[in-house]
Amino acid sequence: MNAHRLFTRTDFGWGGGPFAGMVDVKVGDKMLEVRGMRSLINPDLKADPTGWKVEHHWLLDGEEQLSRDRPPIGERLKDPKYLEQLRQQALRRQIYVMTDWGYEGVHFGLMAVLEHPTDVSEGVENDYITRHERSVENDYIVTSRDGVGWDFHWVYAGHPLVPRGPAGAWDKDMVFPTSQIITQQDKHWIYYWGNNERHGAAEKGVWFVRQGGIGLAWLRLDGFVGLEAGEQAGTVITKPFELEGTHLQLNVDAGDSGIVRVEMLDSTGTPLPEFSGDLATSYRGVDELRLEPAWKNHADLSALKGQAVRLKIYLENARLYAFQIQP
Repeated sequence: MNAHRLFTRTDFGWGGGPFAGMVDVKVGDKMLEVRGMRSLINPDLKADPTGWKVEHHWLLDGEEQLSRDRPPIGERLKDPKYLEQLRQQALRRQIYVMTDWGYEGVHFGLMAVLEHPTDVSEGVENDYITRHERSVENDYIVTSRDGVGWDFHWVYAGHPLVPRGPAGAWDKDMVFPTSQIITQQDKHWIYYWGNNERHGAAEKGVWFVRQGGIGLAWLRLDGFVGLEAGEQAGTVITKPFELEGTHLQLNVDAGDSGIVRVEMLDSTGTPLPEFSGDLATSYRGVDELRLEPAWKNHADLSALKGQAVRLKIYLENARLYAFQIQP
């Protein structure tokens, strides 16, 4: 279904909204601000600009997967154990803002996360030199296939998309994502907003004077996630699929000493004699976005077109980012 989706903030602590005050965490003599999100959908924004309906509310609760069939947050908030889980998480990390960038059938949530929101133990005076680790904002990606269920792996693993800068840098303490990532010239251009001081803690009456700016980072095309093998070689075997094209292209980085090789298997996983073993070409030291592997007796996959096949990709000191089949 084609529709417009909107993400807005929802407060679960002392702010406003239908769940305000449900997650009660006291910091000194004040209640903690607990930030969450809500997802709304409008099937026809032009015909009915006000026809938004709430899909669900959520917040970072320590669970890596947010599934479409998860019980409504209102039901979960009735569980004392879940409430205690939320209280602990609210003091560790909170979502601050998120936008949804669609790319190649995947939703990438571009998310700023406030880490250790009330912890100003690293000092309460402005400090433009020290790179802090408390009361900071980090920039993460989260992924979804439908825009409703999300995978928060990188958030809980502590792997930001754009890391904060080093000590003394203008973006050492806070990094916020842009609304979209721009893809051109075989790169993903990632603009972001950064600051050189921490967020501060309203609950403790601590504020910091910040200076900021706009930065630009970039990744190779489709370089968000890769499968990597070191000196100990590894293999990737795909699920069976019908071969509709004739040219296989690999987005792979085998560096100066790496090796990559592709064998073709039938749908059961049995090697195809003309496309496996010594007949499969080994490529050394390649770093290409569209490497087209060949075999000793075949320059492409024309002989297998229309068949159900699997790929078996060998990697040594190499990283595979993506593959595709072209006509």
